[in-house]
Amino acid sequence: GSYSSIAGGECNNIQSQYSTIPGGHSNIILSGDYNTISGGYCNINNGTLSVIGGGECNLITGGTSSFIGSGRFNNINGN
Repeated sequence: GSYSSIAGGECNNIQSQYSTIPGGHSNIILSGDYNTISGGYCNINNGTLSVIGGGECNLITGGTSSFIGSGRFNNINGN
């Protein structure tokens, strides 16, 4: 996405604007803008202004200003 960055890791993907993935493996930021996945494995962020700090298989779908610090299989489903 425009103005987004992937600093390292492997198989990370950003499809939104103004978002970042500093590292990790197989993390994806989808359509929401201003999102971050700091690291971890197989995390998906589809919120807006939302953060997944790390962990494995965490998911944010929709919503604004959501936060998952770490862990496994955590899910935030916004409106």
